Amino acid sequence: MLADLKKIPLFEGLPDEDLLMLAQRAAIRSVPGSEVIVREGDPADSLYMILSGKVKVYLREHGGKEMLLDVKGPGSTSAR
Repeated sequence: MLADLKKIPLFEGLPDEDLLMLAQRAAIRSVPGSEVIVREGDPADSLYMILSGKVKVYLREHGGKEMLLDVKGPGSTSAR
C-alpha cells in the first residue's frame, strides 16, 4: 500500500512515516462494476484510491440521463 500511495501526486513530498500512517488507516475493498461508490451531495468523509479497474464519473441529468464526465483508473483519487 505504501508504494501505491507514493505514486499519487497528491502525496508527493510526504515523508514515509506520514504515508505509513495513511496506509495503516486504509481499507482495501473490491467493488462490483454496477455499484455506486459516491453520489453527488454525499458528505466528503473519505478518500478513494483506485488500485485496479476503472470508475465512471457521471452526472445524472433531469429525466435520468447520464452525462459522462470522466473515467478514473489506477492511481486516480476522488475525495468523498
